[in-house]
Amino acid sequence: MDSQNNKPLQPQTQWLSHAPFYDHLGLRVVSIGEGSARLALSPSQALGNSKGDLHGGAIASMMDITLSQAVRSAYPQGINVSTISMTVNYLAPSQGNAKSHAQVVRAGHSIAYAEGEVQNEAGEIVCRVSGSYRIIRPK
Repeated sequence: MDSQNNKPLQPQTQWLSHAPFYDHLGLRVVSIGEGSARLALSPSQALGNSKGDLHGGAIASMMDITLSQAVRSAYPQGINVSTISMTVNYLAPSQGNAKSHAQVVRAGHSIAYAEGEVQNEAGEIVCRVSGSYRIIRPK
């Protein structure tokens, strides 16, 4: 909520932190806000595996970024985050465009926990992911 006018904050369509790697992967922000993030990926052929599917490492990277953006959005501006651990359970292959969603489950003082998933172009769940993130506050 916006404390000045008691209106819900609107999700934004800009990165809360932006590393060049995000562009290398071809990631785009769909929405980020209030402990949630949605990203989209139009992968290049370079992100494929030997079967022509989206490489599992690219999928894991997409989810680490999605989870961390969701976590950042659950805290005041100026914090940084660092991945402590992330578990990826792959369920189906992904070809073509993919989309991810993550939601913060617990936003503690020093550690946040979030969960999410990736869907392929057909709408199938490609993977489910959970992760813990260290909250780094400005000094």
